[in-house]
Amino acid sequence: MGKKEQMSVHPIGVISLLVVAASLQFRQHEQWQFFNGAFHPDQIVRIEGRFVNFQDTIPNDTLYVCFSKQEIPLAFYREIQSGVCLEGVCLPVSLSIYWTVSGNYLGYQLGEGEILTKNEHDPFTAHDYAKLHTLLSDPQSMLANYTLAEMAPEETKTAQVDGISGATIADIRGYIIQGAAYTTHTLWHIVYGPSRDSILSISSAYASAPLLDTMLSGSNRQDKIWALNQFKNNAKEFSALIPKIQETIKSEDFYIKEQAMNSLTNSAMSEDHIQSNLFEVFPTCDFGTKRMIINRLIECCSLQAEVVEHVVRQIPYENNAIANLLFTLLKVSYSPEPFLIQKVSLLLEHEKKFISEAAYHYLSSLTDKEPWLKEKLKEYPNKH
Repeated sequence: MGKKEQMSVHPIGVISLLVVAASLQFRQHEQWQFFNGAFHPDQIVRIEGRFVNFQDTIPNDTLYVCFSKQEIPLAFYREIQSGVCLEGVCLPVSLSIYWTVSGNYLGYQLGEGEILTKNEHDPFTAHDYAKLHTLLSDPQSMLANYTLAEMAPEETKTAQVDGISGATIADIRGYIIQGAAYTTHTLWHIVYGPSRDSILSISSAYASAPLLDTMLSGSNRQDKIWALNQFKNNAKEFSALIPKIQETIKSEDFYIKEQAMNSLTNSAMSEDHIQSNLFEVFPTCDFGTKRMIINRLIECCSLQAEVVEHVVRQIPYENNAIANLLFTLLKVSYSPEPFLIQKVSLLLEHEKKFISEAAYHYLSSLTDKEPWLKEKLKEYPNKH
């Protein structure tokens, strides 16, 4: 009977033990990871290591390139296996920091069973891990302006220094995990320091038309800028992307619009190609973009005849300001030929008065006018 009593276990006790066991197993295999966008390490099918001299204090010399099944680089990552707290007060950490191909912070992933700690070795909470990801996602963080020494003035340092509890500069409290200031500071400077510079120095080697197309189609601003620079540097190889560049010129983001324009006009493409590509997108652009395109075309030595025809055809569809700018473009960038004069003279009879007047002023400015044109210009004031 005594043995039976020793062996008997209450059903509720069994359930409790199972719950505890399951909880322990979960924590043992818990892996903290946070990523921006739709990226996840499960998308990686191949990893390539690159030796890099990072020139920082982290004992690691390998940058890993992650590829999709289409052999398009998805991300770069670096393994951080080192204590990130001052004087080794905190436990060492094992985590990987990920960047996009354009050098944007993408996320982080801790090794299986690894944790981050605060002062007095308190483990990070779920909120701390999520907040750390948010803080690392901010390239404009105030942490950029401080060294570790500046964060903890000598007179306020204590034995428990990682979190600098009560000693952190008030200005940066919103940019750190409370109780883990040094950890936050060190990881942020890894994200935006030599590691990122190393990525930008080698990422162009992985540029391809599919990768650039993906970046230009996405919403990440830094990716777009990187892709546009790659196109500018090798426009002939990536010429299939010209329609995508043209679409990007119509972006609502002025800086992206300007960079897309620069990628075309400052590329090694022939001047004729640049002109035709710019004016092809012209009709569907907004006012500001049209002005920008006209100014870029004015910078060209001279307009090609095909573009001139497009310009004259487009004038009737524009407002007064753009129509006048197009006539300025013709005056500055093209020596008048008979076919152009004939086409513009037809605009003297246009129903929109500002169009006919702009045509009149343009034609009147020409030298060596043909008799028929002189007669038309003489008749214009009487008719209008």
